[in-house]
Amino acid sequence: MWAEGLPCPELEPDVRLRITGMTGELIAELQLPPSAPVADVKRGVLRAAGVPVGEQRLVPAIGSAEPLSDEQTIREVAAGAEAVDMTLVRVEGCLALSWGADRRLRLWDLVAGCAVHDFGGHVSSTQLRGVEVCWERGLALSWGGDKTMRIWDLHRGVQLQSLGGHSAEVLGVQVDWPTSRALSWAADRTLRLWDLQTGMYTELRGHDAHVHGVLLDWGRDRALSWSADDAFLWDLERGTALLVLQDTPGVWACSVHPEWHAALLGAADGLLRCWSFPGGGVVPMAHEGAGPEASVDWKTWRVASWCKGDRSLRLWSPSSSLSQHVPGVYAAQVHWPSNLVVTWSMDYCSLRPQLWDLGPDGSKLERRGEASGCAYDLTSRVQAEIDWNRLRAVSWSEDTHLLRLWDLQSGVVVNHLRGHTGEVNGLQVDWQRDRALSWSGGDTSLRLWDLVSGAQLHEMVREPCGAFDVHVDWDRGWALSWTQDSWGNAEFTIEVWELEHGTAVHLL
Repeated sequence: MWAEGLPCPELEPDVRLRITGMTGELIAELQLPPSAPVADVKRGVLRAAGVPVGEQRLVPAIGSAEPLSDEQTIREVAAGAEAVDMTLVRVEGCLALSWGADRRLRLWDLVAGCAVHDFGGHVSSTQLRGVEVCWERGLALSWGGDKTMRIWDLHRGVQLQSLGGHSAEVLGVQVDWPTSRALSWAADRTLRLWDLQTGMYTELRGHDAHVHGVLLDWGRDRALSWSADDAFLWDLERGTALLVLQDTPGVWACSVHPEWHAALLGAADGLLRCWSFPGGGVVPMAHEGAGPEASVDWKTWRVASWCKGDRSLRLWSPSSSLSQHVPGVYAAQVHWPSNLVVTWSMDYCSLRPQLWDLGPDGSKLERRGEASGCAYDLTSRVQAEIDWNRLRAVSWSEDTHLLRLWDLQSGVVVNHLRGHTGEVNGLQVDWQRDRALSWSGGDTSLRLWDLVSGAQLHEMVREPCGAFDVHVDWDRGWALSWTQDSWGNAEFTIEVWELEHGTAVHLL
């Protein structure tokens, strides 16, 4: 109650706000107090229409064409009027969808640095396994240890559907968004073909163990699935198996012909198998060691394979088979358009790359130059990114602090990129800009490099934990990293970095 003799203040009425799009369509109608900032209007538009805050520019329908700032109050904009019309201008946004051990999905606006939606998540104590996203339709499909798949509306932040049917953990899903179909596989040894509109499914049975992976072609209604010791070719339209390849220990799929005439499969017994469709014939390609790896060029039916067990590099073609002994070989990278292979060898603590010429017809497997250089290293867990146009490579290892820029023609290290004081966990390269971004959990940093000079441009420290992984958008000049908030803490954070100045823009 107001004291006697004091004037009772007049309460300002709320202002009615009408927000329309650039073509006049109604986006939202709101009612807010005059003291509310424009930022509250944007949040209202987000709730009403699902437009991320970072994509919104609000312009008065009458008067200045300049966008309103978030700090301006509605009182300033209304200038005494009871109602205000605004036009929403959408700008290109940058969204990210994250999921983690807390079994929740979150949609982030990376421009505004805030969460757009927290979707909740799966109900099992087992973590969420994966997500397929269709940004054009504003949809996401997630799967996990609760044996379900769930469809989410990214604009409204709600669950549209829960799809149950598997009797064990769902291990993977592929989605064909235009036809609203999905193929899932699980630890219950089955695959399921789903109609996402009705929630109905067709069950595909036959595997004797967990399904490890699937390759498929929606246009041809074909799928190739494999488990621990068998592989199946499926007709998705009929829901039946066309071919079965059994007694193949440790099978993994390498590649399928673009026209689905054949598949190349590897196995732990040292055999590569070219499995022809529809006849089912198998052409074996043998290594003397276990676990060979391979790359195939289906245009010419050539296969390049390498095996650490027998220290060999081999080239297979319909007319010939060639082999080279490569001491210490543990990895290779193939570029079929230029008919080149780079092998990486570790021999007596010496890391050595070697460039090989395959020739255009499978009749050649020769060294291109003799690698004259090497680098001291203690591990064979070295990884590399290759610039095939200029025959350069950047290598890094989780066991060393160094990155190296190689000239692959000579096998010589051109630059040592020094700066990390802990193991290097990952790298992304922009060869056109001669830039590389590396990250280390040991020294909790991301580092931006100039490859030409070998100079470190920026050190971006993320305390107290280093990045688990990083996504780089070189055109925007942004990097997105994610990690634990602190050691032993179940909380995880996402950090947005601006690369030009090496600064953190947002901590999400």
